[in-house]
Amino acid sequence: MPQRVPGAQLKAALENESLQHGRYDVFHRLDDEGVAMFSVASMVEPGTFDVEKMLQESYPGITLFAQLPGPVAGMLAFNELVACSKRLHSALGGTLQDERGVPLTVHRIER
Repeated sequence: MPQRVPGAQLKAALENESLQHGRYDVFHRLDDEGVAMFSVASMVEPGTFDVEKMLQESYPGITLFAQLPGPVAGMLAFNELVACSKRLHSALGGTLQDERGVPLTVHRIER
């Protein structure tokens, strides 16, 4: 069975990254104006996090995504998303993958 991340550990890691639970019941990195630069959803359908139940749950993974254009330049949002994903990977373990489900490499990030 694939490794699952305990909800308490995931919630702490997300909050450590200054990600805030909000609109659509997902976590967001907000800009200075309070607009989402990028968001984090659960890989479990429908992708939401119930913060009241999160500590008792475990998760098979998360998805980071940005809607462009957004409140900041696209490359800034992308770079922030990638940096955050690397720190979350370091804190939580697992495999960092791109949108196709292949391991994320430096080459793939540059493309």
